[in-house]
Amino acid sequence: MEKFKRSYFGFKSLIIISIAAFFIKCDSAELMEPISADKCYEGEVIRGFCPSYLVVNVTNGQIGQKWTFNGKKYNNAILIKNASISDEELNTFHETRNGKIYFIVDIEATTKNENCQLEKTCLQWAEDTSAPGKSVCIKFMSNQKCNNL
Repeated sequence: MEKFKRSYFGFKSLIIISIAAFFIKCDSAELMEPISADKCYEGEVIRGFCPSYLVVNVTNGQIGQKWTFNGKKYNNAILIKNASISDEELNTFHETRNGKIYFIVDIEATTKNENCQLEKTCLQWAEDTSAPGKSVCIKFMSNQKCNNL
């Protein structure tokens, strides 16, 4: 009888664990892929601040993170630290290119966590500098698809 109770409770536990595992949802947005040095990433410009920083929501690779800005949620946001984009260029991206940007990541600088921020005058204390925690350095950026250059 004792053996029956142990096997019954073991079987019951197994069923409960199986049912719980069945209902646990795997969120594919949480699955990260390695950043490629050969891939041209496409992103939608979320915001820029200081002449060096650009926040984009990557649309062709799962390399960013979930992030919320001004009440809007993004599933794949990433901070580009050396974008070198002026306010005028940022407005042009939004007006003429639907906010699309194309870039290639500098893997070596990103992996070494180098400070690739461009040295330009910026009143960081005067503006909102909120950004995703995930960041990259880039070696190329354009408002045209990489294969069109």
